[in-house]
Amino acid sequence: MSEPEAHAVATDAANPRCKPYSLPSDDWPGLAKLVEECGDVLEAAGKIMGGSGASYLLRDRLSGELADLLAVTAFVIEANGLDGSSFSRRRADTLRSLYSRVSRPTETALAGYDALGGEA
Repeated sequence: MSEPEAHAVATDAANPRCKPYSLPSDDWPGLAKLVEECGDVLEAAGKIMGGSGASYLLRDRLSGELADLLAVTAFVIEANGLDGSSFSRRRADTLRSLYSRVSRPTETALAGYDALGGEA
């Protein structure tokens, strides 16, 4: 079997070899990828915490892994028909709570909050 044919078999949701929770699965598509990305974020954060601080390379790695996690999270929400408005409200409430713990939020923090849908 050629490589493209092998890929087609592995990603065909109707194929019995397609694993539950994988991207093409009919059973919670993308959930396995979400767990993988969570692990990548944990690994990158652990390297920062276990080292002498956040070097630029580690910061870049964590930033990239967080971007991947946000993308996969959006995919899982949409692909599984989860309530996006409920998600948005919960995210805003959590952000409000986090920023309320910062005694004097920086302009950068407030801009980040606004960019994620907050109301500074």
